[in-house]
Amino acid sequence: MFVLAILTDGLLAQLPVITGVGGSLTTGQNGAVRATVSGSNLTVTLRYGKGSQTVDEGYDAGMSFVAFGAWDAQIPASAVTHEGTWARVKAENSSGAVYFPSESGFIFLSVVMNEKDFDTIRAKGAYAGGLPSYIYILVSLPTGGILELPPLLGSQGKGQEGPTGWRLLSYTGSYVDASVLQGGKAYFFRNDTKKDPLAKLESGTFIGGDVLAQITLPAFQWSLVPWPRTLPATLSLDHSKVGSLWELGESGWVKTNRVKPFGAYAIYNKSASALSFKEVIASSTAKSSVIWSVQLKVTSGAHEDQDNEVGVCDALEVKQHEDPEPAGPADPLRLYFSDGVSDLPKASVYQPSGSSVYQWPFTVVSKHVDSDARLIVTKNGVPPSYVSCIVDIDNQSVFLDAAEIQCRLVGNNRFLLVVGSSDQVNEIIDEIKNRMPATLILGDAYPNPFNPMTTISFQLSRSETVTLDIYNTMGQKVRTLATGWMETGHHQTVWNGRDDRGRQVTSGIYFYRLIAGRATKTKKVLLLK
Repeated sequence: MFVLAILTDGLLAQLPVITGVGGSLTTGQNGAVRATVSGSNLTVTLRYGKGSQTVDEGYDAGMSFVAFGAWDAQIPASAVTHEGTWARVKAENSSGAVYFPSESGFIFLSVVMNEKDFDTIRAKGAYAGGLPSYIYILVSLPTGGILELPPLLGSQGKGQEGPTGWRLLSYTGSYVDASVLQGGKAYFFRNDTKKDPLAKLESGTFIGGDVLAQITLPAFQWSLVPWPRTLPATLSLDHSKVGSLWELGESGWVKTNRVKPFGAYAIYNKSASALSFKEVIASSTAKSSVIWSVQLKVTSGAHEDQDNEVGVCDALEVKQHEDPEPAGPADPLRLYFSDGVSDLPKASVYQPSGSSVYQWPFTVVSKHVDSDARLIVTKNGVPPSYVSCIVDIDNQSVFLDAAEIQCRLVGNNRFLLVVGSSDQVNEIIDEIKNRMPATLILGDAYPNPFNPMTTISFQLSRSETVTLDIYNTMGQKVRTLATGWMETGHHQTVWNGRDDRGRQVTSGIYFYRLIAGRATKTKKVLLLK
């Protein structure tokens, strides 16, 4: 039961005030509502409706005076559903009428739901077909209460990278392991058990009140946000304050404006102050100022990253169209741009119009050691006189006006997209080629002879796994100077005449050997004392 109070001053009704709330409504049953109203010669009316209805679409019910200013009314079961129920009160005397809480407002009443209600919600939810296994997803509960996972999914094992069997992570700037789904919060969830914990939901309470206003988005930070409603909705965001809304699907991150029950979403607050989720949901009618754009999509096996875009727009609207790139606990494939200003990876970067050539560096990250990939290029409104070019920096390949590119991914892979007039694009390509070493080069150690240290330089014609070792004249390894993945270009390291245990080696001839991929080069150096 809900208790609403409307105070009067003489015969003039004043704005109503909530003095307390008691009890709750249950789906499929009539619900009792009580309003406490002081005054004389009053007519009190209850206006109510389902959560999906507006105030204008609601219904009226007369309220009966009980005693001591208490007025009662019944809400029929047809309006007490899993969608939630709202109500407001109208108190009228000879001087006029007052609504609760205002002409345009209403209050949500808590509604207790059962297992049958959850079946209805799930059918329209983010995981209508059940939770996928062996990948991370974003999930939330659209009701109040908690869902403990260990009793449903079993205990967790321990692997090299954390819990096995299943894993639940909350995120507030960093990842924290959790074991309970709590209503009104969002989580990363990976389920390897092939069980669906959401199918075990038996009851819950519709989250009443202004929940969206209570979800805080910290400044300059990613946030996970739940959709705390039991019906889907289409949102329009204020992109002067936040980036796009992202959902984590089976193939990777996807932009969306459609939110669903049990779903959770990633959003970046690019404002200098904290915001509530409610205040960034706006019905925007602003027209796009994008003049032209290029979309990039990368696919590798079952994985893809499709929402990547660069382009040109009005100078004042550049930041409006830029989007940060979300990252999950284990993204197997990811494409992002660099804007040269911030370290924050971007899913979209725009530049102001007025130039005849534009450049956008981007990176493709593959968690697989070695994988084939396709890079798909889609142009939207690019001037017919412009050409596009993608430079695969690590593999020293140039693709001119290609709609699709086959490439080999190993770890972090660097690319450059250039769009502009043919002459200027070709000039930039020539500059890039001149900076790239044509072959693997192992430089001469300097100084040589040396004491106590010497510098060894080398150039890679492509990104490779590299090892640089020092050997003595008997072929015994003395020191490893470098090992691991290195990018195309110039590198150098210093040998201080000591072995891997930090001991000073004796005078004499030593050999330094560079292994890059399948190629090997060796040179000698002389240590004098």
